Amino acid sequence: VDSLRAREKPVPIDGFNFDETSVKAEVAVLLSLIEEYSPSFELGAFGDNTEAKLDEFMQKQQQAGLDKVMTEYRSQYGAYLTGKGLNP
Repeated sequence: VDSLRAREKPVPIDGFNFDETSVKAEVAVLLSLIEEYSPSFELGAFGDNTEAKLDEFMQKQQQAGLDKVMTEYRSQYGAYLTGKGLNP
């Protein structure tokens, strides 16, 4: 075990915490969509309509502000990496 720990490499994301303050409303809607659709996808409840439901789910995510959340996440993570002296 000690020899494995000696060979461990730090993971750049360790210690990063996303601050969702500026996208709180978008995150809430996205989580709601996940709660709505995930069980049916996981159980195969959509059957032959799965592709159409996936397209619908993805479209609703876009409408809910997924791109805005992703942009904010990337910005914060890039700043975090820069602060640690790593390339974002």
